[in-house]
Amino acid sequence: MISARTFRGGIHPLHSSGEGKRLTAALPVEPMTAPKTVCIPMAQHIGAPCVPCVAVGEHVKRGQKIGQTRSFVSAPVHASISGTVTEIAPHLVVGGNMVTCVTIENDFADEWAEECLAEPRDLDSITAEEALNAVLEGGLVGMGGAAFPAHVKLSPPKDKKIDFLLVNGAECEPYLTADHRLMLEQSKRIIGGIRLFARILGNPRCIVGIEANKRDAAEVMRQAAQGTNVEIRVLPVKYPQGSERQLIFAVTGRAINSSMLPADVGCIVDNVDTVVAVNRAVREGKPLMNRIVTVTGDAIANPQNFI
Repeated sequence: MISARTFRGGIHPLHSSGEGKRLTAALPVEPMTAPKTVCIPMAQHIGAPCVPCVAVGEHVKRGQKIGQTRSFVSAPVHASISGTVTEIAPHLVVGGNMVTCVTIENDFADEWAEECLAEPRDLDSITAEEALNAVLEGGLVGMGGAAFPAHVKLSPPKDKKIDFLLVNGAECEPYLTADHRLMLEQSKRIIGGIRLFARILGNPRCIVGIEANKRDAAEVMRQAAQGTNVEIRVLPVKYPQGSERQLIFAVTGRAINSSMLPADVGCIVDNVDTVVAVNRAVREGKPLMNRIVTVTGDAIANPQNFI
């Protein structure tokens, strides 16, 4: 059922061609082959950059922490492959800044750090404190684009009562289908992550907002949410439906201006990919090391979503 609420304004980019999403919406996510070397920036999130905690010549394992935080608004960085550290030096990154990076030569052994090999924990056995610490240690950040450290968002001021946890599955941007595929392929992980988020935040009302051009994902999510307090809300197709302030108003009717934060109106907003990462970090001990990217458009021979 379409929500009666929406926000004022907005646009319909590429509406006549299905927002460009038909190129990849029906294609499963494919893993990319790991490269021979990776160059991992110590500043790939909002907040203070990390300090390398490995040395040149050191052998590292997948999931091992290689960048340590020295600030509350920051997130540790982990190795995405196993291999040997060959360089620690500044490199030019997206945005034009020089950032300290750790370069690792892949040994293709895909050897995991010991802390990432534990058996998955039962979700109901995990306390709020344990979950929040795992979010911090796992280097989790917002996967919707802002890359804001997740443990900060999950630690609102004590005078801010959180009434709503809103999970953004709108994916209103034209062409992108990464979140669409994630909801179809990992719905149970999303619901598990939402339940962990809710536990940390004191059990607010949980609502997943999904645009009406992803009804298959909405149905899969509804099935995964059965027996939980997670609600699925189908929203009109309109850009920027997935923007934080617009989503809050569309789902709750609470208005938030540019000088306010979501917590000021009792809301926390996170992306579906973020809650999957939370589930993986808290239950499986695996830090944030990957994301899904849509490579698409009329000029691409084989459009695809890659992890």
